[in-house]
Amino acid sequence: MLARLESGHRIDLHIDTAGGGVPGSHPFVHKVHVPLETNPSALLRVAGASIHAAAGSAWDINNLAPHGAFNGGARDRIHFIFEVFEGAGHDIREGLRENRVRAAIAGRTVSQQSGNIS
Repeated sequence: MLARLESGHRIDLHIDTAGGGVPGSHPFVHKVHVPLETNPSALLRVAGASIHAAAGSAWDINNLAPHGAFNGGARDRIHFIFEVFEGAGHDIREGLRENRVRAAIAGRTVSQQSGNIS
């Protein structure tokens, strides 16, 4: 899906649910954000960390952790968001596979091509 966050707007912290309060859109699904249009004041907040996701990068977001966004810039932020299904037997709450890049928190840099926040 394409998701637009207008300038000056926010998405409050939340945990994705499958309905009826069950966490996650599905127990084996997580979401990947690909920023298409953004600005330096458009921030994602996941599990207590705030980051700016640059256009053209890809971010594997832990949707079972509290997450939200704020766009403090003058332009709208547009992300392409898609879900990845890991298959039966893999619980995303146990963590991501070792070959994924994990976002660094507090002063560390993250690959401009891909990142992961959990």
